[in-house]
Amino acid sequence: DKSEIATADEVSLTKDGVTLHVSQGILGNGINYRIYKGQWIDVSCEYGNITSVEFTCTASGTTKYGPGCFEYRGTAGAYTYDGSVGTWTGNEEKVTLYATSNQVRATKIVVTYESSDANFVSKPVIAGELDFADAAEVTITADEGMKIYYTLDGNDPTTASAEYTAPFEVTATTTVKAIAYNETTATASDVATVVFKQATKVTCAEAAEIAVTVSGNNVLTEEAYCVVGYVTDSTSGLSSGQQRFWVADTKDGGNVLHAYYCNVPYALSVGTK
Repeated sequence: DKSEIATADEVSLTKDGVTLHVSQGILGNGINYRIYKGQWIDVSCEYGNITSVEFTCTASGTTKYGPGCFEYRGTAGAYTYDGSVGTWTGNEEKVTLYATSNQVRATKIVVTYESSDANFVSKPVIAGELDFADAAEVTITADEGMKIYYTLDGNDPTTASAEYTAPFEVTATTTVKAIAYNETTATASDVATVVFKQATKVTCAEAAEIAVTVSGNNVLTEEAYCVVGYVTDSTSGLSSGQQRFWVADTKDGGNVLHAYYCNVPYALSVGTK
C-alpha cells in the first residue's frame, strides 16, 4: 500500500506520452533511473493500457540495484526477472512496482502499450548522439509499415516534408522533428522532436574556468561542451561501461580535470586524446 511509504521528494518524467513517477529517486539524470529502497515507481501512458515494462538494470538478480529488488503487488499482471533485466507483463492503466529489498538502478526502461484508438499511430523514435563534437548520425524508426516524414528547420512535418529512407548526419545544432504516417488509414502520429546539440570545444583550462561547484564537486554547466585534452591517468574495471579518468591540455600535463564514473564507449588509456 502506497500509504505506508513516505512520498517526500517525488519526481516525475514524461516522454512520448509515457510518465514515470517515483516516490523517492532520480529520473532523467543522463546516467540511470534510480528507485530508492522502500520506494515505488508508477508507469502510466496517455494513449492506452500498458502491456509490458522492461527494466535493464546495472546489476543482476536480487543484488543491490538489480531487477530482483522489485516487487509487484497487483493482480492484473506478473513481474519476472532474468539476469539484469526485469519485465512486467499484463494489461493495466498504471503499473506500480516497489523496491522492497534494495535500491533499483536501470539504464533503460522500455514501455509497451496498447492504444484504445484503432487508428492510432505511434510516434517515431529519433535516435543519435544528442551532444556531439563534429557530427551526429540520426536514425528514425517507426512501427512496421509506417512511412516517416521529417524536418530540420523547426517546422512540424507533414506528408509533403522529406521522407526518411536512411540515416543522415547533422553537423550543427539541429532540431529534428518527425511523424509516422499510415497510408491505409491516412493517419499521422503526433510529432516527435529531438534537439541535437553541437558542443562547444574547450581546452581543459577553459573547462576548469567554466565549471561550477555542485554538491562539493566541480561540474560543467548544462551547456554542451567538448573538452579536448589528453588522458593522463585512468581507472578501469568499473561496472556498466563506466570509467574514471583525468585529462590535461598536454600529454605530460598535470591532472587538470577529473571525469568521475563516466559512461564511455571504449576504454580510455593514458595518452589518448
